[in-house]
Amino acid sequence: MKGFVDVLMLSYDAAQWPTLGTVTEFEIIHMDERPQIRLRPVEPSYRADHP
Repeated sequence: MKGFVDVLMLSYDAAQWPTLGTVTEFEIIHMDERPQIRLRPVEPSYRADHP
């Protein structure tokens, strides 16, 4: 099953995105029959909803 981090779930400031190779946790926000899963970072500082 393939998964991807939804760019709309990431911080608007790309400097706050996790760097390549960062090990962190993600949560599944959508899963469908293709099969494909959509992820968002658990770490609040990586997310768009972080102030």
